[in-house]
Amino acid sequence: MRHAVLIIGLLLGALMFFQTFLISVLSDVADDETGGQAAAVGLLMAFLWLIACGLVLPVPMVSVVLFVLAGIFGFANSGEFPDLGIWGGISLVLAVMSFLGWRGKRKEKREGAAERLRQFNRDERLETLLQQQQAQLSAIQPTQAPVAKVTFPNFCTSCGTRNEPGARFCAECGTSLSPSVSAT
Repeated sequence: MRHAVLIIGLLLGALMFFQTFLISVLSDVADDETGGQAAAVGLLMAFLWLIACGLVLPVPMVSVVLFVLAGIFGFANSGEFPDLGIWGGISLVLAVMSFLGWRGKRKEKREGAAERLRQFNRDERLETLLQQQQAQLSAIQPTQAPVAKVTFPNFCTSCGTRNEPGARFCAECGTSLSPSVSAT
């Protein structure tokens, strides 16, 4: 909603500024004092619209106040210039739209905070469950036995020949060298 107010406000504000500028120029050419007064009010309204549009996204309540203020100026000077009354009415419509955008922004903030709290609680529960599972696993796992290291003897038990470390058969007689297992 706030983006719609921004776009509509800028487009119509440019149109209002162009109309006011045209009235101002024509009033100066025709030397019409009341037209110049209406042009001044129109410029003030266009300026208020510009500020309100600039603030509608970060602080929509300020833009509500500015649109209402522009509407009041428009209605107050619409006696001789009905177009200022129309711009005043549009100002009030934009004020209502900006107010609805403010409510939407506030609702999004509350929902975002609630979601962050739910996520935090969910993460906390998962962390607790992981810690419980780790504690259960460490209680269940048996103590590990020492790893056995397999080595082959250097001497043949049959002929007594010295063999290279790790040889599986005797280099002299070919007897199988049985591995011995030692715990480390």
